[in-house]
Amino acid sequence: MKIVYEINIQVSKDKEVDWVTWISDVHIPAICEVAKVSDAFLVKFDGSDGDTKSGYRVVFFFDNKEDLADYVEKSAPALREEHLALFGKDVVIERQVGVVMKWLEITREAD
Repeated sequence: MKIVYEINIQVSKDKEVDWVTWISDVHIPAICEVAKVSDAFLVKFDGSDGDTKSGYRVVFFFDNKEDLADYVEKSAPALREEHLALFGKDVVIERQVGVVMKWLEITREAD
């Protein structure tokens, strides 16, 4: 059973470019290196640009709850501190965990 670990982020417009570069090039790869992540992706919400903030979601897939719990206990605190030190006042973060109820991989022949 796959576990979904979602982080929803609202980032200040004035730090958005720096944050996207850092999250893409440094933070997500660092998490994938220390956690038993099977897949990960970063999404910018379409139409999420407000006057002062933009919305993003980072999603990690774990193969089981134990792998996620191990990451949260051992590696997440230091990585979260780094994120807070760099962008603390410029981001609002909400985390969620869920269980994938059905995984579909759709393959189609090229047109």
